[in-house]
Amino acid sequence: VYPVGSYIVQSGQEGNLLLRGFKVSNLRFRLWKVDFLKAIRNDFLRTGIIPQTAFLCKSWRPAGLFFRKLQHRVTLPLLAPGCYVFEAEEEDLDATAVILVCDFAMLVKRDREKALLWARRINGKAIQKPLDLYVFYKNNLVYKGRTNRTGIWMGKVDGQHSPLTFIVSHKKHFALTRAAWYRYLRADSR
Repeated sequence: VYPVGSYIVQSGQEGNLLLRGFKVSNLRFRLWKVDFLKAIRNDFLRTGIIPQTAFLCKSWRPAGLFFRKLQHRVTLPLLAPGCYVFEAEEEDLDATAVILVCDFAMLVKRDREKALLWARRINGKAIQKPLDLYVFYKNNLVYKGRTNRTGIWMGKVDGQHSPLTFIVSHKKHFALTRAAWYRYLRADSR
C-alpha cells in the first residue's frame, strides 16, 4: 500500500489522501504531528522515518477495507496549521505521506541569478512581521534569512541549483513551494 504524493492543505479546509495498493487488508492509519523544520534537518523527507519528537494525533482502522486492487480516499479531519505525517500500515509494510497545513500562500519567480518571493496570509490579513525564509536544494539548506515586513524577499541564487524549495515560516505556520529555472534557447536567437 502506498499514498499517492505529498499534500498541501489550506488551513480550515478538509484534506483528502489517495491510497493505492494490491491485496490490502487489515490496514491501520496513524496521523502524526511533526516539527517540519526538524523533520527536514533529520532527513525525514528522504528516509520516511518519523522523528521521535512526533506527536500521535489519531490512530484508527478503517472498517471493512479489503481490496484485491485498492484505490481508497481517506478524508482527514480539520487540522491546525503545521506539518503532519499520515502513515498507512499493514503487517510489516507501511507507507507515509507528508501533509502540510498552511495559512500562507507564496509566489516565487526566479531566473538564473536571482529570485523574488512574495508571501501572504490566505485569509487576506496583512503580514506585519518578517517571516523566516529557508531555501533548500536537494534537501540541503542553501540559504537562511528573512523576508521584509510585508512578506517580500529578493536575493541572489545559484543558477546551477534548480529546482529550489522555498519555505517561509512564522511560529508554527508554514508555506512551501518549488521554483526552477531552465535556459531556453529561442530558434530566432542566433
